[in-house]
Amino acid sequence: MKNPPLDVQHSTFVDLFKTYRWNELYESVKFTQYDPATSIQNQHDLAIKAMLLVAWWSDSISAKEILRLYPPIIKEPIIHFVLTYAYMCLGDKEKIKLYLSKKPKNYPKWMESYLDIEFCGRSLQFEKQINLVQKLTSKNQYPQDYIKISLLQSLEHQKADITFLQTFLSEINLSEDTNSLSIALCMRCGLINIDDIDTNSLPLLTEKKASILLLRNKCTESLKEFDSLANTKYLDIFSMNKWLSLAISLPQAKEYYLQRVNFALNLVPNSLFIQGTIASYAMIFAWLSGDYNLAYGIVTKYHQYKELPRTDFIKNAIIFFNYILHLCVSWQYNRTLYDNKLPNHKELNAFGESHSLSLSNINFFMNTDNFHANSNFIMGIKMYHLSNPSSSYHAACLLEHFKFIKPNTDIMFTIGEIDTRPDEGIWQVHLKKEKNLDEIIDNTVGGYIGFLHENLKDKNLSSVTIQGIPAPNYALEGDKDPKDKEGFLNMIKQVNEKLQELTLEKGWNFLDVYSATLGEDGKSNKKWHIDGYHLQPLFYTEADKWLVRA
Repeated sequence: MKNPPLDVQHSTFVDLFKTYRWNELYESVKFTQYDPATSIQNQHDLAIKAMLLVAWWSDSISAKEILRLYPPIIKEPIIHFVLTYAYMCLGDKEKIKLYLSKKPKNYPKWMESYLDIEFCGRSLQFEKQINLVQKLTSKNQYPQDYIKISLLQSLEHQKADITFLQTFLSEINLSEDTNSLSIALCMRCGLINIDDIDTNSLPLLTEKKASILLLRNKCTESLKEFDSLANTKYLDIFSMNKWLSLAISLPQAKEYYLQRVNFALNLVPNSLFIQGTIASYAMIFAWLSGDYNLAYGIVTKYHQYKELPRTDFIKNAIIFFNYILHLCVSWQYNRTLYDNKLPNHKELNAFGESHSLSLSNINFFMNTDNFHANSNFIMGIKMYHLSNPSSSYHAACLLEHFKFIKPNTDIMFTIGEIDTRPDEGIWQVHLKKEKNLDEIIDNTVGGYIGFLHENLKDKNLSSVTIQGIPAPNYALEGDKDPKDKEGFLNMIKQVNEKLQELTLEKGWNFLDVYSATLGEDGKSNKKWHIDGYHLQPLFYTEADKWLVRA
């Protein structure tokens, strides 16, 4: 099929782009393929697809495959605009500079201004950004819609400073405007009470409300909004990851979890980068549910996913993917470990992040009892989250799990390994903020154990076990180079010592996986690791040997 006439294409693009209906814009171009019979200078839809693959879906791999087809000099404004914006989203400074220096003569002013506003926000020039917005906004008028979109897009990152924007929006009383983009911008800046906003039939506002509720640690309310958002199909990859991460971390969301993932798979681009990332959620859930054939089937279907370049966006998903692949292999060779719960087995509820998956549905002996373990998974939970419970939604998710704990239950926690990695957590706070390491450890571990004790003290539990941190089995190089290897390895030792000390003080048991995995060099002895981070399920057949009793 030939490209539609330029005037039709231009009006359609401008309408969908300027009204922030980027999901509809992607739907209109998602099946577009490179046409060797047509000049690349005329392949508008393909360029738009590349832009949305990176701006809406964060699929840098697929986007780059398309972008490399286009020459540095582009005559058509739409193609030039979307290519420049795509490179801006990729953070390719060289290409951004190149394209900005070679704009077509008939370039629309709004396109030029949009790129300038986005560039300021993405390069952390927030005061300059708002000065530009002020110049573009007529006196006694609200900013045009494309300006609002550029602000919403460029400020969705952790380093965003919205102080200048808040002041400007307050000065022009934007909160009085009923335009949905104005409302969304005011919601983003905290200038509107989200409880007063009717989000029905307005997907953008539903997305903002869901994200704000999550930031406020109102997990169940946030999930409800994300479920409503899914019905509108107004989900970019960031909203989708929030939705699926939250749902897999809440006990109330188990029943329909696979339906959520399948819905997402039918919505996202047909690329291994995105499909594999979304499928990893189904793989985790299948493993937790004891559906090993499904978990292995997903691993088999998307096996090439683990070979993709480990970009920041998917590196953790690939770690999960490989981890569950190893767990599936372990299951194949140790099926008796996963036999059904027997009458003499007590139930052990394990709470944690990925480290809890090795415990999922296995049978083992510990502390005079035979246990059948159930994993209560919370995506990415850290000791830090519990020592600072208002810092994220993770503590709130754990408290939701606690609501389902019955009296006389045996529980275990497998939290803390993420806090002790060389590229995040305790070590990075010590290096970057030059804080005393002992103080950071005391605050983090003390806050973690204190949070658990405060919220479990009235539960009348049979036993509580805190699992320590295994010695690292990954290479201390590249992005995992701690700079001071001896100091880093000693930090892991100190964290385990503090964990054991405070655990025993509370009258709980401590599972010393550090001693079980420790080699002579301070790293793993290679006996019990299944990958660079996690323990083999078989380790727990010897857990009693490494249990330090209160």
